[in-house]
Amino acid sequence: MKRFSADAWLTYGPSVKHPDFFGWWLCPNRYVLVGVNSGLDRGKHLPKRWRWLFTIAHRRSLSRADKIAALRPNTIGRLRSSGIPQEKLYVLPPAIRPWDPIPSRQEARRHLGLPLEAPIILCVSRLTVREDRDSRPGKSEAILELFAALAPLPPEVLLLLVGDGPGRRQLEEEAAKLQPPGRVHIAGEVEHDDLRWFYAACDLFAFPDLRNLPRLAVLEAQACGRAVVTMENSSNLLTVAAGQTGLLAKDLKEFQAHVSTLVHDKDRRESMGQSGPSYITEFHSLDTRVRQIENLLAGQPAKENVGSVVNRRERPANRWRAASLWAITCYFNPVEYKSRLDNYRTFRQRLAVPLLTVELSFDANFQLQPDDADILVQLHGRDVMWQKERLLNVALKLVPGGCNHIAWLDCDVVFERSDWPDRAVRALDQFALLRLFHIRHDLSPHELPDQLRSQDTDRSTGA
Repeated sequence: MKRFSADAWLTYGPSVKHPDFFGWWLCPNRYVLVGVNSGLDRGKHLPKRWRWLFTIAHRRSLSRADKIAALRPNTIGRLRSSGIPQEKLYVLPPAIRPWDPIPSRQEARRHLGLPLEAPIILCVSRLTVREDRDSRPGKSEAILELFAALAPLPPEVLLLLVGDGPGRRQLEEEAAKLQPPGRVHIAGEVEHDDLRWFYAACDLFAFPDLRNLPRLAVLEAQACGRAVVTMENSSNLLTVAAGQTGLLAKDLKEFQAHVSTLVHDKDRRESMGQSGPSYITEFHSLDTRVRQIENLLAGQPAKENVGSVVNRRERPANRWRAASLWAITCYFNPVEYKSRLDNYRTFRQRLAVPLLTVELSFDANFQLQPDDADILVQLHGRDVMWQKERLLNVALKLVPGGCNHIAWLDCDVVFERSDWPDRAVRALDQFALLRLFHIRHDLSPHELPDQLRSQDTDRSTGA
């Protein structure tokens, strides 16, 4: 069989339960595993007589693979603890093929026989229950929390639930207790292609997911132009542009608050919905994922992976949201120099305009905190070269809609004059591009910005 060994071998979804028995043995020129969802810690669920064989096959597969793409970020930690080098690992979550066309909201509501004016929250999920000897919550438990978020909302707000399963009876009983009657519509099982009507009919999608898994329904809702509300975890941070296409909650109390916010703020949820299709097309469409897998098979980095947002935080009650001028910068500190972080925070403290920062990390250890930028975007990546340009391109796509002018700054600069933003805006009204300084002073290691005076400056220019 080895005489006919392939040039490249791709295996999707290998695990201890379903290992690849042949790829590692055939020794192809390129061996790539995609859709990996577990390390070597799941073999205990196998019958003992097969456990050793399946575990060995999966271990050989992981060790010999050139690249491994996991479905969710927390799988990376398990793979690393199994001895897999970080440089082999990528995160490529599930992807979707967006529907085209999407019916209008009014058309969809007429088609489904739903009220034309009532605010509608949608949840699409299997109605599973907690299984015996399984500590993990069922999806029905999460939907009960969604009922709790619905109860205090205005009586005209409806919940549309699509899905079926063993938890349906309990949910119907609990839904009957909500006042006024009929606030919850359970559509049951629906053909996948017909889901577009339900996404189009709703005002927002909400699901307080109690498990850390990437959900296709979350991607589909964004692709259909609907804002989403779900829980903050590593999977959702990767598949929702938090603050741009939806809101992520740290706990169930915050989840209820987020749902209430978007129910009452039509402009904000519509703005988030409008951002969803382009975000999904760029980062989570099947076309994007196919390109990434092709790159891995060709021995190239999955370049778009740098654009997969692991974390995006916007400061609450951001007073800068409507600002005309925003600064963008990138932060990349793989060696973890303390001085670089100190310089960034000095830059941030003295900056007189709102700041959007994109931070890159090769692992899950980010250095910046939410207060370190008005909008903080944190990404996973692998390549060392050309990161600055890629990160700035990400920043350019995420500036708020009211921004008319952008200042591209290195994250270790301090301006002498506090009125530079006003002067820059006036100049940009006349010129498309300008440099924000004409004199630069490079501080010595022991010199502080407060010690700088204009007459001390070195009249050299910098980029």
